[in-house]
Parts: sequence; C-alpha cells; structure tokens
Amino acid sequence: MTRHAGLIIIILLALVGVSLRWWTYERTDRLLAGEARALETFMALHEASQAIVDAGRPHPGLAALLDAGPDLELLETESSVGHSYARDDVYMYGLATRDIVNEDVRTYGYILRAWPREFGSTGDQEYHIQQDGRLWLGANERGRSGIERGFPPMFPDPLLGKRKVAWWLAEPDQP
Repeated sequence: MTRHAGLIIIILLALVGVSLRWWTYERTDRLLAGEARALETFMALHEASQAIVDAGRPHPGLAALLDAGPDLELLETESSVGHSYARDDVYMYGLATRDIVNEDVRTYGYILRAWPREFGSTGDQEYHIQQDGRLWLGANERGRSGIERGFPPMFPDPLLGKRKVAWWLAEPDQP
C-alpha cells in the first residue's frame, strides 16, 4: 500500500457519506412534496363532496369528482356499490357514501380517505375526513401501499378517535 492510499480511502468515504446525505434529503423532499400534493387533492375532493351533500343530494362517488384533482384515475375494477377508489401517481383515494337516517329524516354523507401508493416513497401520512369536516391525520402504521396490502381500508377506520393510536385531529391552523 502506498502512503497515498489512506488519503484516497478517506476521500472516498467522505464522498460516500455526502452522497448518502444528499440522497436522504432528496428522498425526504420527494416524500413531503407527495404528501402536500395529495392533501391538496384530498381537500379538493372533500370540498366537492361537501357541496353535493349540502345540496341534499346523494353522493355519486369518486367517478363524478375526477376533475377535482389532477391526473386522478378511477379504479373501476376495485369500486363497488357505495365505495369507489381512484389514484394519482402519489396517493390512493377512497370514498364511501352513506345515508344517515335520524328521526325519519334522511341526509347524505360520505367518508373520504387517502393513503400513499408507495409507503415511505410517495408519502407516509394517511388522511380521513367526513361530511362533518374534521380532518384526521394518520401515521399509516400498517404501511398500506397501493392496492396490494390492507386494501380496501375500513370506512371509517375502527381505531379513529381512540386513545393511543396513530390517528389525530388536525389543528385548525394545520395541516
């Protein structure tokens, strides 16, 4: 070994360290950008859904809302009566319609959920909202990804609102 080999090894290790650090920052930026875009689409779907049920009409499902988000694609083979699913390149979106009967008065409602298509790559956070407008954020602890695992999600998630679980209400000035 020459006397310069040690210096070359140190320089190579420093370059590897800098490359790993750069890759980590890039991955984090991509993940946060995916979550921000998904939340924007999610809230647009919620606003369109809210307008439908506020008008006293039954919710037609995600097929009627595809123009609320850019590049949304309906998953017709996965959709069923009362449940519809769509996706874009970063997140999956699910909508369950429901009739609420209270003292012989029928109102219409919905539950909207979104989760990353690729957990840890396109996002980590899950979103849940109903016609009451309370936004729930979830840590996606099951690592639901696309339609391969944990699909379809439960509407509403049975853990929602329980103590010591990975769901919490968004603060008014959040998300």
